[in-house]
Amino acid sequence: MNSTRAYWLGLALTVGIAAFGVVIARWTGYSAVLVTLAFGMIFNPLVERPGMAAKVESGLQVSLGLPFQIGTSLLGLRITSDMLGLMSPAVIILILSSIGLTVAVSVIVNRCVRWSNLEAVLTGCAVAICGASALMALSSVLRPGRITQEKLIALIVTVIGFSAVAMITYPFVVRWIGFDDATGALIMGATIHQISQVVGAGAFFGEDGMAIATMSKMLRVVCLVPVTIIFVCMYAKFEEGAERRRIHPMKSIPLFVYGFLLCLSINLSGLVPESITSTLLSLSNVLILLAVAAISVKTNLRALFGVGWKAIVLVAIDSLFLLGWVVVGLVVLLD
Repeated sequence: MNSTRAYWLGLALTVGIAAFGVVIARWTGYSAVLVTLAFGMIFNPLVERPGMAAKVESGLQVSLGLPFQIGTSLLGLRITSDMLGLMSPAVIILILSSIGLTVAVSVIVNRCVRWSNLEAVLTGCAVAICGASALMALSSVLRPGRITQEKLIALIVTVIGFSAVAMITYPFVVRWIGFDDATGALIMGATIHQISQVVGAGAFFGEDGMAIATMSKMLRVVCLVPVTIIFVCMYAKFEEGAERRRIHPMKSIPLFVYGFLLCLSINLSGLVPESITSTLLSLSNVLILLAVAAISVKTNLRALFGVGWKAIVLVAIDSLFLLGWVVVGLVVLLD
């Protein structure tokens, strides 16, 4: 009974925050996603209290699970041939090169920070690919004890925290530089760590912006497959005489990537009537808004102050380099 109550309390909280975001957005003209994000973060100190956390956690996780997966997948229906044109070979090379260079910068900076080479590579991959998901996927192939749980948690907290900061600040940075909505959304997907925060930042540039940001983010997420293979070759050590574990890099890719690509293919084929597409996109907006409400409630920027300075320095420098590399690259390409 208690678990059922916790489920409904958490779900009711996300629905209430999302509904408030829609009402205020219609009244003020701001994006519903951004209003929901700001309002939800107000509840974080309350939800973080031990007694309250147990009451709402399961419901929050529901909103961050299947609804977000489905909502993000359906964004593929919004991609048009004109949007795909943004992903020119030069832009694709720019984004792909940012992954290797960010990892390299992380290793170089680590000479001053003095963590192990493994932790520097993990940090670089998390910033360059898909945040905490990359950390969990890559750490899962390591021998138990190869990286301490404390360091892994510190990295996860720091990456998620910086991703939340990026979601809030990056849209204003690219606006100040002078990029248009399409390019600004492309930068969000190419630089922000967590996919959920990418969608939130993309909403700053409109509904099409969410789709464009997701599209460029998917390119980075797919790179988790070759990166995992390389990581296994470099770091996946096994005890002598122990049976070797079989590593399946394709399982590292979240299901919404396949869903997004499927919806993209269906939309470009023109086989789905526009009325059905419009309905599915409306459903996508609702599901993503619920996920954003849950994300905002769980966003605790104060947690950054509780981790070690090494994690903060590495993630900060890696993040700034990634943003700088993509922005400068696009300035050169668009000049």
